[in-house]
Amino acid sequence: MRKITEFNKLLLMILLGLALINVSCEKVDEVKEIEEEIVEEEIIENLFIYNGNEYETPEALILNYGEMEDNVTEFEVSFYSSSITYVANDGDPIISGKGDLLQIYLEANMVTDSLPEHKYSFDGDSDYFYDASVEIDVDMDSDEDIGTYLEVTGGELNVTKTGLVYTIEYTFQLDNGKEVTGSYKGEIDHVMDAY
Repeated sequence: MRKITEFNKLLLMILLGLALINVSCEKVDEVKEIEEEIVEEEIIENLFIYNGNEYETPEALILNYGEMEDNVTEFEVSFYSSSITYVANDGDPIISGKGDLLQIYLEANMVTDSLPEHKYSFDGDSDYFYDASVEIDVDMDSDEDIGTYLEVTGGELNVTKTGLVYTIEYTFQLDNGKEVTGSYKGEIDHVMDAY
């Protein structure tokens, strides 16, 4: 009779061991699922993509030129390489250095001090913007004074803000038939009444 009891103990230990292994495997699977969810979260990078190439733009500046006419505020939002110096200079910004630069010019149908949070659509029928253009300078050299000026024909600009940190994501269709996409996350200096 004692052998049956020992057998029962051994069987019980085997069953407990299997249950623990099963629970451990389930926990490992849960941890893997959580890790995958974290990896799937969108990472905002400070760059733009144009013509199949990525250009890092860790710096940003917003120039607010103020009310232009009939409740219209003009903005210039610039994203640029850290090797570029960008100084607002009474409506005539001084840009020097070598690197990459993307400037978005916007005329907003409102009077405002800062670029408002909104998902802006450039479809020719915008309640917020009636004009937008983009200037792209890749491998810019301020001594050469070269750049490409393109009109925006469609696309979106999504602006959100948490405290002082802006998240800006954009996709623009351009008048040369190409597209530029990009994003920026960080604090952005504002220059008011830049004219």
